[in-house]
Amino acid sequence: KTGLLTRWKTTDEQVLGNAQSEYGTLLKALPEGLHSILDAGANGGYSTYFFASARPMATVVALEPDASNFQMLRLNTRRLERVLPVHAALWGMHGERVRLLNGTRTHQGRQWQMRTLPLASAKKEAASETRPGEKCAGGCALGDVVASVSVPSLARMACVSSFDLVKVDIEGSEAHVFNPEDPATLEWVKRVRYVYVETHSDFVASSEKRTLDTL
Repeated sequence: KTGLLTRWKTTDEQVLGNAQSEYGTLLKALPEGLHSILDAGANGGYSTYFFASARPMATVVALEPDASNFQMLRLNTRRLERVLPVHAALWGMHGERVRLLNGTRTHQGRQWQMRTLPLASAKKEAASETRPGEKCAGGCALGDVVASVSVPSLARMACVSSFDLVKVDIEGSEAHVFNPEDPATLEWVKRVRYVYVETHSDFVASSEKRTLDTL
């Protein structure tokens, strides 16, 4: 047993099961010598736990923008000395303020699909998610405004030159992280050994293309 904590009546149990299956398989395919891992979209810390347990000598930066998820992340990684939890959103530019949005009509719990959007478009996006007679998970609620961080800034925070593994599952915001026309993005991508990203073209139509063009 992992001893990981989950919240009642949330998607935590599903996230935990998916993380154990998906990232367990991923880690078996990767070499042992991973010294630095970025877990972007760490949710309640379940993927982080499996990364840190499988590679105990690696520094794992666990990034999560939602405050409630971040509390769970800290609880679930409190005994893992080489895990660095960061309460922020991954973005292409460091320091830009973004807003959380739970805007999905899939009726999943708030913990499952928290998106981050530029402040200017967040309210418009939230309004467009609702239709008469439909109810979004969490009521399509606009969430907190949070700080954003870039991959290079997180590497500096962790005192590493680059990450051996960058895992990205950030509900469409990967379209803002992977920019094939940005020299700074192409530079940090070139220095990463492995990138594992889940694209979300249902949220951002250009997500998959921008990611693949960058990689």
